[in-house]
Amino acid sequence: MQKEFIFYDQLNTGSNSSGFIYVLSNPAYPDWVKIGRTTRLPSYRAAELSKTTSAPTPFYVEWSRFLGNDLSEIETKIHEELDGHRVNKKREFFKMPVSEAIKQAGVIIDNYFSGIFINKWYRKKQDARWGLFFELLKIPFWYIKKPMNVIDGVGFMPDFWLRDQKCFVIVSKDFLNTDTGKLMGYCFAKEKDKVMFQLWDCQPGFNHDKDGDLNFHTGSYLTPEGEYGGLVEVGICNHCGSKHIGRHGFPELGDRAGRHTSKNSCKCHTADENEALLKAYRSIPVCFGDDN
Repeated sequence: MQKEFIFYDQLNTGSNSSGFIYVLSNPAYPDWVKIGRTTRLPSYRAAELSKTTSAPTPFYVEWSRFLGNDLSEIETKIHEELDGHRVNKKREFFKMPVSEAIKQAGVIIDNYFSGIFINKWYRKKQDARWGLFFELLKIPFWYIKKPMNVIDGVGFMPDFWLRDQKCFVIVSKDFLNTDTGKLMGYCFAKEKDKVMFQLWDCQPGFNHDKDGDLNFHTGSYLTPEGEYGGLVEVGICNHCGSKHIGRHGFPELGDRAGRHTSKNSCKCHTADENEALLKAYRSIPVCFGDDN
């Protein structure tokens, strides 16, 4: 029996490092916007501000973006770069159109993390590693550049959409390993009805360490049904060539819904080494070096 273990109203990060950057508007101040951060749903923050006696009309969430880290630093960066529009140095109100505030905040966030790697723009170096990896394996992908709606006033931005595998990928070392990330990821997976994977190091999917223990690819998955697990890897079947992300050695996930990401529903065992897969893995250090 399926059980939903996460609920939208629990979305409270309880940390200054992760949460939302938001843009609020208020009809009473038609030429102003409020740009700030919150560790709760932006709609909760807007409701809280609307209850104050100094607000003649309610605040509305015009835009928000979830960040898994550096929330306070990015808010400060946005305020510094938009300082010329600030109404009061001690307040978070800026005199500018809503559309311009949204555009500027998004650009500042992107520039905070991004860079040009292999002649392409990526938010972070590990995204570029995976982009190159997918290209080498001829796995069609879309690099996501704008937040996607989860619920009203909440935007979330995974890193990749894999067309053939019909799944989203977020490149992060710990995002789904935290309560906040798991919650946000689940809300997104449920809304889009697609599996979301967390991937990090571009290393071979499996190997044995000095003690003989089997090491798995760095990866986790989260399904729309609320199933969460780790030990996933990118795999290619030597028999039919199907490409997937799944449990070690299998094209499907170990969840109760029986989801898989193989384009042709391959059921082959894929634990054997695959030449194309290993070649792609080994090409990453050559292009980027061994650092993460």
